[in-house]
Amino acid sequence: MKMSLMALAAVLLLWSCTGDAAQNGEGAAAEPTTMESSADNSAPTTNTAESGTDTTERVERMPVTQEQADLMNRLRGYDGNISPVRPLPAEDIKALMPTKLVGLAIYENEGETNLGFDSPTTFVVAIYRDGYEIIKIAVTDTGGSPSTMMAVAPWANQNLNRETARGFDRSTTYKKYPAHERYNTEAKVGVFEYVMDMRYVVSMDGKNQTVEQMRAAADELNLDRLIEMGKKK
Repeated sequence: MKMSLMALAAVLLLWSCTGDAAQNGEGAAAEPTTMESSADNSAPTTNTAESGTDTTERVERMPVTQEQADLMNRLRGYDGNISPVRPLPAEDIKALMPTKLVGLAIYENEGETNLGFDSPTTFVVAIYRDGYEIIKIAVTDTGGSPSTMMAVAPWANQNLNRETARGFDRSTTYKKYPAHERYNTEAKVGVFEYVMDMRYVVSMDGKNQTVEQMRAAADELNLDRLIEMGKKK
């Protein structure tokens, strides 16, 4: 089944909007040049729903790594004019997707390169599943465009840690890369995503998968290969 570019973009933007909505209004992002967490961390707040359920949550700023600071600077336009490069062809990225990943079989592997955006962009979406266990992987080669990265990874411009009785939503790292993970322990759904080389955005959307399982899938995929591929083009 061929997935159109509009469908691919809709999937990516839906994930981005979901993550953004979960974080909006919960404090400012850490300054990109600071390497320490703010001393003025938010205290736990307790909200009681009509059902009487305790929804205590804690929101705090997290330490900022140099890689996260560099990415924030890029997204905020602090490092001068950026000239995006031509993205990798979709077929090259699709070829990196194995037939099996952490025990799940590939169900779909589609992608497209669009040269008509503000900057050329390649989208690839692969779905792995075994019954009700599903991992959707979206890889976006933004060519280094800050505006495209902001569209598909708005979380990269924030640096928060939110924990509730139902799960968490937090900035983190994967290897040395800026990353974000969100998980609902009741629904057993979550997202794990990261940015490589201030260009490639990798998003994993898991159902009946833990964040640890999605990280294991990222290890198995080893998409670091994209960086070398991009340098050869």
